Amino acid sequence: MTDITKLDPSTGPYLQGLYAPVLEEITARDLTVEGKLPDDLEGFFVRNGANPRLPPRGRYHWFDGDGMVHAVELGGGKATYRNRFVQTEGLAAEMAAGRPLWTGILEPPDLQSPHGPFKDTANTDLVFHAGKLLALWWQTGVPHVLSLPGLETRGKELFGGSHTRGISAHPKVDPRTGEMIFIAFGMRPPYLEYGVVGADGTLAHFTPIESVPGVRYQHDIAITERFAVLMDLPMFPDPAALAKG
Repeated sequence: MTDITKLDPSTGPYLQGLYAPVLEEITARDLTVEGKLPDDLEGFFVRNGANPRLPPRGRYHWFDGDGMVHAVELGGGKATYRNRFVQTEGLAAEMAAGRPLWTGILEPPDLQSPHGPFKDTANTDLVFHAGKLLALWWQTGVPHVLSLPGLETRGKELFGGSHTRGISAHPKVDPRTGEMIFIAFGMRPPYLEYGVVGADGTLAHFTPIESVPGVRYQHDIAITERFAVLMDLPMFPDPAALAKG
């Protein structure tokens, strides 16, 4: 029989080398450019990803880290780089405590925690809609609004104050209408919900999908000119197994 040794969290592959957490937030102006940037090329390239601010509590999974947004701003033939943590309520609570308050997805969730069993890290994706840059979380969370160019966290986006259920990480913006189509999924009924945010940034439609029989990890959706495509994928999380880690 092969012995299975539990790894020290600090030896996790996604905490080392190129995957090691970046703890410093910087702004680097007038970057060195190889070649020439067109003077009329203006805008931002932004990306989001998991970047733990504190050492993990138990085993670390790549999906666990706090959201950190990196941006390259182009304009006037020059480039500026910035990176900032998404200042979620979870990150603020942990920084105040000086220690991690949540386990990751490889450990049993603390169902008795006053902070809730899961930490919304806003670490998965970004979408620009209705003039706002939103940081999103893969397990369905309330979007966080980020400023441009500074990437400062401005608070949560409730789409006119009428939507507190959150959205999944990969909504789609209709290029014709300006509407944003999204889903939300969870561990309790209704397991899947569908919504539309109007071009003005307010919630226009939200409804449960009653035909979904149980918990699903709904990673993504697709849209066409006439339809939204919701996929009933064969990945069924087991809440009982999740509780055991």
